[in-house]
Amino acid sequence: MPQQRLRPTPAIVSKVGARRLPRYTLFVLTLVYVLAGFLGRAPWKSYDISNFGLMNELATGTSSWFSPNVLGNLPESSALLPYWLGAISIQSFSWLLGTELAVKLPFILMLGATICLAWYGVYYLALSRHAQPVPFAFGGEATPKEYAKSIADASSLAFMACIGLAQASHEVGPALSQLFFATLIFSSCAALPQRHYLPLVGFLLGLLGLSLSGAPSIALILGVSASVIGTWALISQIFSIQGPSPDFQTYCIKVAIVLCSTVAVGILAWQLTVFRSYLSIQNLNFFELQKINRLLLWYTWPLWPMVLWTLWHWRFHLKYRHIAWPLCFILLSISQLIFTHSSDNTLMIALPGLATLSAFALPTLKRRISALVDWLILIYFSVSSCIIWVMWLAMMTGFPEQPARNVKKLLPGFEYEFSWVLFLLAMVGTIAWFYLVRWRTSQHRNAIWKSMVIPAGGTILSWLLLMTLWLPVFDFARSYQPLMTQVNDIIGKTSCVYASHLDLGQASALKYYSNNTIVNFAEQEKTICSWWVRSNSFNPEITPLTSKEWLLVNKLRRPSDNNEEFVIYKKIR
Repeated sequence: MPQQRLRPTPAIVSKVGARRLPRYTLFVLTLVYVLAGFLGRAPWKSYDISNFGLMNELATGTSSWFSPNVLGNLPESSALLPYWLGAISIQSFSWLLGTELAVKLPFILMLGATICLAWYGVYYLALSRHAQPVPFAFGGEATPKEYAKSIADASSLAFMACIGLAQASHEVGPALSQLFFATLIFSSCAALPQRHYLPLVGFLLGLLGLSLSGAPSIALILGVSASVIGTWALISQIFSIQGPSPDFQTYCIKVAIVLCSTVAVGILAWQLTVFRSYLSIQNLNFFELQKINRLLLWYTWPLWPMVLWTLWHWRFHLKYRHIAWPLCFILLSISQLIFTHSSDNTLMIALPGLATLSAFALPTLKRRISALVDWLILIYFSVSSCIIWVMWLAMMTGFPEQPARNVKKLLPGFEYEFSWVLFLLAMVGTIAWFYLVRWRTSQHRNAIWKSMVIPAGGTILSWLLLMTLWLPVFDFARSYQPLMTQVNDIIGKTSCVYASHLDLGQASALKYYSNNTIVNFAEQEKTICSWWVRSNSFNPEITPLTSKEWLLVNKLRRPSDNNEEFVIYKKIR
């Protein structure tokens, strides 16, 4: 194998361009992004309420910790760890925070930690010599650490700018847990050449956590990918002009430990039989591929154009770990989505890679292109924010008339209740947006993270406005609370209520919001109840066992879904 020469990187960054993003700005943006969407809202249909119900069942001791279920309904995922974390949090903090907020606490911490881990992962990748900018003939280029910190700041902004992450990362369940542990693997492997023991511990914990979060195959593939990239780095050192580095033997041991850890976790995951949902290949057709293509375009917006830009301008560096490692996350996530029966949330695992490659696009952007991107995104988010405010005004006052009529048509019975707290939060966010735009356009024009400030700020503003001004609308349309209130009003207080033909989300909502003990209809020989609630969503032609035993009392539907109907019967005494 011939000796390899180090090809110059396409990154050109001066010392002025590598200035850091002010810490308070990054902290405030992260804090607002993490808390908005977790605080103040009810569990939504159906992913959120389903996982919440499973965790609540574990916390109350009515379900097995190794087989969580609600009235016999099992989760689609083989995950265990996220349900355990939610249940433990309910047991520990529900007396102080309430059940709904207590269950969100570990996931709030995981989302914040994910953004921090992504920052450190990109920082260590940017420190590698193949990622460093071109040195200037007369000096003045950015130092390695200054450049790495600036790229890491940009990656954190890119992480929060991704539209697809907004809702999925603010729901309790395996998806956010998978993102956290995948990012832990990402940052641990990125830090492996510079740090010794901590990355190895983080890598092992990441593999274990990802396997117990319902993604064992992804954990194994990431482990194998890390081993391959590490092995290639060792081979490149051997045949490079500079020769092996002084810590060559230490790095060999690290790569061997990574490979052994992957094999060990794979064996453990197989023994725990958590591979059940990842071994089936779906049949692809044109319509499925078209659907996946549309999903990729909006889910990864506005990062995917930056990723394509990076892949082109860094095309001669694809074999180096600062490009190859994040690219593994993207390709793996897309492959899982295409070839297996995975949910859309599988794309969340690609986010560390998307944010990293988007950040590495910034040092190669021309000033004209950067300014054009800024103005386009500025207009896009400003118009989006105006639409949200106009719709809120229509719901409050009835003007403009057409949006107000549309809301009443889609959500019959909905009455908007004004909240000073939500209104003031939305006003503060909007004022902060104008300040951010002014701050960005008047200062820091040379900073390489400048083109990510507007996308991140715009996404956070839109998310904040939706979770304040539109929160009552979403709670009415997407939660089961209004429907369960009607059920409670009809049944009142009784000894127990039978439930049947409910999916996991419906069963979770009925058990949590009901004022009575809910019993599976299959256990009617053991427990005698005078009321029966069932769903017509899946099999409308089902009728009671004998019409002489049960009297139809009412049929209720969710205001925003005519296909979801609850039927209430009362036993004839």
